[in-house]
Amino acid sequence: EQQNKQIKKSTTNMNSPPYPELAKQEEETFSYAMQLACGSVLPTAMKTAIELGFFDIIAKVGAGAKLSAMDIAAELPTNNPDAPIFISRRKCYQASRKRPTSPGGGVKLFNGIQTRLYFLLPVAKCLAPDDDGVSLGPMLTFLQDKAFMESWPALKDSILEGGIAFHGVHGMSLYEYPNKDPRFGRLFDKFLINHSTKVIRKLLESYKGFEQVEQLIDIGGGSAVTLNIITSKYPQIKGVNFDLPR
Repeated sequence: EQQNKQIKKSTTNMNSPPYPELAKQEEETFSYAMQLACGSVLPTAMKTAIELGFFDIIAKVGAGAKLSAMDIAAELPTNNPDAPIFISRRKCYQASRKRPTSPGGGVKLFNGIQTRLYFLLPVAKCLAPDDDGVSLGPMLTFLQDKAFMESWPALKDSILEGGIAFHGVHGMSLYEYPNKDPRFGRLFDKFLINHSTKVIRKLLESYKGFEQVEQLIDIGGGSAVTLNIITSKYPQIKGVNFDLPR
């Protein structure tokens, strides 16, 4: 009888699925699905943080700065008494997605009430303006702009009926639209300048392919930011910026 019990127990263990591992996998899958369902929330919250200068406010205090939502709100042009609450909610959401600010900076007391302190994570260096005023922030705000976002719902139609979503919504291409909407054009230019500056500088840290180049033509070079950066490092290059006036 004892032997039968041991055999039965052994058989049960062999046939039992790894419930803890399975439960963990299902939990991670469900959590990821929830993130996808809420996918538009994070970039919108990030756009708000960039437009209001949250990262700049913390960065200007100095390295290792830790500020509360009330500290950040005090630097904004607002008298809204609820501003710290909304800031805290957005910061907590961003932190839960492992984004540029973290509430892991401890707490401090305001009128006997504990409040979270926020500090910048390393990725924030890419979103807050550097010493030259350059960042990837304009890229995020441009891609979240109303004119750009209005084209996304038309992706389904572009698949079923053909065409380009942006053109279908606005009746013109992305590159023609700035002539209709100068505000969008300024956002576009700022995005391209900042993005090109960040990317080309990073590229030149490791890429040595321009050392023997004598002439470089940039087709569609816009304001010639890319050429200026390259020719500044390699002055032997004659740069030609080829683009249409706008």
